[in-house]
Order: sequence, then structure tokens, then C-alpha cells
Amino acid sequence: MPASASAEREFMARILADPADDAPRLAFAEWLTRRGDPRGEFIRLQVSLGTGPLSPQDLWQRADALRRQHETAWVGELRELLGVAGQSDCQPCTFRRGFVEEALRPRRRVRRGRRSPAGPRAAAARRLLRAAPA
Repeated sequence: MPASASAEREFMARILADPADDAPRLAFAEWLTRRGDPRGEFIRLQVSLGTGPLSPQDLWQRADALRRQHETAWVGELRELLGVAGQSDCQPCTFRRGFVEEALRPRRRVRRGRRSPAGPRAAAARRLLRAAPA
């Protein structure tokens, strides 16, 4: 396993260990930014909404621009599992503090910790949502 994949798993483990703590998210964001990964800026922007020197509107606009530009790469597999791959007008994921919090299925929402529909796609989406920090 490449060192970067190992490091990313370690960051994710720290984030999952205490999802309410922003420090591990911000450390991960810094690590990503140093590597030129736009997810770093996205995480930092979302965590700092309302707390930084820029207005919340400015932060939100920049975060939204990054999400629109990179969402397919960041959640492509999840889009496929939800049955919305290739639908550019569909934004299936809601991000909070830099990570997917909610995933939209046509006519349904799948939320972590809530009852969701049956079926192979839904089961795969539930597994992904359980593994992802909120």
C-alpha cells in the first residue's frame, strides 16, 4: 500500500474516532492541501463556515464551486450506487464539514443511522455511509 493511502486511512480513523472534533478534519485538510488535493481546501472551507475572517457567503460560494468542480471524482462510486451516475443535474450528496452527510436517492433519502430502503444498491449505500465520517 502506498504511504499516502496508509496516511489517508490513518486520518480517516482519527476523524471517525471523534466525528465532532474538527481538529482531525483540519489536520487532514492541511495534509491534502500540501499534496495539491482540492479536498483539503473544501474541508477547511466547510469547517470554517461562519468562523473565519471571510463572510459565510464567500466561504459557501468557494466551497460550492469546489464541490461542483470535483463532486464526481469525490463521490463517483456513491453516485453509481444511488443510480444517478451520468445525471449532471442531480446533486445526490450533501456535504457537512467536508464529508458526505446525506446521500439522495431518487424519491428517497438515505441517512446514516436511519432506516433506509432495501435492495443491493441501498445496502451498499448504507455500508458507505456507515464508514464515512459526518
